[in-house]
Amino acid sequence: DANTSLSDQLAAVTEKTVVDVASISKLEDDLAFSKKSMIELEEQKQCAVSESEALQTELASSRDEIAKLKKDAELERESLAEQVAQLQDALKQSTEKHNTTEESLKSEIDLLKVE
Repeated sequence: DANTSLSDQLAAVTEKTVVDVASISKLEDDLAFSKKSMIELEEQKQCAVSESEALQTELASSRDEIAKLKKDAELERESLAEQVAQLQDALKQSTEKHNTTEESLKSEIDLLKVE
C-alpha cells in the first residue's frame, strides 16, 4: 500500500541521511586533523628556518674569525720576516766588524814581528 511505500521510502531516506551525516562528520574530523597537521608542519618549518638562520649567522661569524686569524697570521709572518732580516743584517755587520778587527790585529802583529 501507499503508506507502507512512503514509510519505506522515509526510512530509506532517514537511513541515508544518518549515513551522510556520519560521513560528513568523518570528513570534518579528517579536515580538522589535516588542519592540525598543517599547523604542526608550519611550526616545524618555522623552527627549521630559525635554526638555519642561526647556523648561517654562526657560519658568517666563523668566516669572519677565520679571515681575522689569517690576517693576524700574515702580519705576524711579516713581522717575523722583518726580525729575521734585521738579525741577518746585524750578524753580517758583526761578522764584518770581527773580520776588520782580525785583519787589523794581524797587521799589528806583522808590524810587531818586523820590529
